[in-house]
Amino acid sequence: MSKVTLKSLNWCRGEGIEVANALMVLGIPEETDIGTIETTLETIKVLGKVRVRGKFFEPVSKTLTSKAPSRDIGHYPR
Repeated sequence: MSKVTLKSLNWCRGEGIEVANALMVLGIPEETDIGTIETTLETIKVLGKVRVRGKFFEPVSKTLTSKAPSRDIGHYPR
């Protein structure tokens, strides 16, 4: 299992998010606010309503990573 997958699973468990409905977004510029992240993700119509549940700083890439659950994401085949 990759480090990113393990991080995503652990984060979902900690936040009480269904893994099938979770989206992890990597490489977000540090100065980006949560509203901008949500608005941008909602332009992807299949995601439906998105609410960012957290973000953290990645020191190596100097970017943010955020976790956003979507009720609609689990309804589409991967």
